[in-house]
Amino acid sequence: MLSKLYDEACPKLIGRFKKREENVKMDVFNTFIELLRQIGNVTKGQIDANETSPRWLLKQEVSKIVKSINRQLHEKSIKTKVGAFSVLKELVVVLPDCLADHIGSLIPRIEKALNDKSSTSNLKIEALVFTRLVLSSHSPDVFHPYIKALSAPVISAVGERYYKVTAEALRVCGELVRVVRPSIEGSGFDFRSYVHPIYNDIMSRIINQDQDQEVKECAISCIGLIVSTFGDHLNEELPACLPVLVERMGNEITSPIAVKAFAVIAASPLLGWIFAYGDKIGSSAYEVIIVELSGLISDSDLHMTAIALELCCTLMSDKRSSPSVGLAVRNKVLSKALTLIKSSLLQGQALLALQNFFAALVYSTNTISANEIDELCDEWVPEPLIPSLNEELYAPLVLEK
Repeated sequence: MLSKLYDEACPKLIGRFKKREENVKMDVFNTFIELLRQIGNVTKGQIDANETSPRWLLKQEVSKIVKSINRQLHEKSIKTKVGAFSVLKELVVVLPDCLADHIGSLIPRIEKALNDKSSTSNLKIEALVFTRLVLSSHSPDVFHPYIKALSAPVISAVGERYYKVTAEALRVCGELVRVVRPSIEGSGFDFRSYVHPIYNDIMSRIINQDQDQEVKECAISCIGLIVSTFGDHLNEELPACLPVLVERMGNEITSPIAVKAFAVIAASPLLGWIFAYGDKIGSSAYEVIIVELSGLISDSDLHMTAIALELCCTLMSDKRSSPSVGLAVRNKVLSKALTLIKSSLLQGQALLALQNFFAALVYSTNTISANEIDELCDEWVPEPLIPSLNEELYAPLVLEK
């Protein structure tokens, strides 16, 4: 039914994109967007091999759609341009890899939307959202010939006054980081000239306290990606950057996103290089991190609990950690972890992270002795309670003991 409707409606709608009356054109755009959404809902998870499926039929029309939309992006009307980017945005959601052959023709339109003095905030936001979606859904090498043209207006948008534009530009920067260096081992693309321009603009946003919460969170998240991806090219910047992230962990509002940023850094292949600057943070700052992490460990948010426990494991496993780090883990985190064992909600990544935490605690030379582990287990895990504990967790815990 949908295939028949698409076959009849799609060519006519595409042909009507060029309508002169703006209100009619907006109605056509909105109708086409709704058709795309229905195709996405009905064909979710399906492959495109079936030549009668709406997804396959839509793929055959991509070139026509892009060609027609490109004409609309040349129009002077801001409203028309916003509608055109909305169509492209929905098209990428339904067919994530469909624009690989058309990126070159769309980059100038993105540039113009972000650079033109007549552009409104709504147009910039739509252009940035589309850019983020297309960056995240296509192979990085598709964009490498256009990085210079694309990065300049995006980085410039980070400095916009309107917080919605700034926040979206920061999200695009996060995707841009992944694109310019998709692999630490190397991709053949020389990303080095983009490292400091991106870093400097994001850090300027993090340092500035007088800004919207959404901007703060996006900036912290982005700097985590930058450090985890470009850490080996930020030798002079890391001693100043890492303490700022630690400071954000001490703030109740920015603490959760700062923990996630540190978790991203901890998962980086460059972790050893980045942690070479760990002595610049200082033991008191590490203790602040651990205190903040302990407050996130509970069964009310298992995702955040998993991130917090994984970061604790990273801190304990680092040989450069001072004894005070292990002591802080023992005093602040261990009791929360032992309480978590008793939760019937414990499962998935949080369960695995808790297992790894206890293993790291046992093997770490910075934490506690075997006798102290026995005493703690006797105190927190008396025999009558053992059957009521999470069995999946307790078995490996006993083996570690």
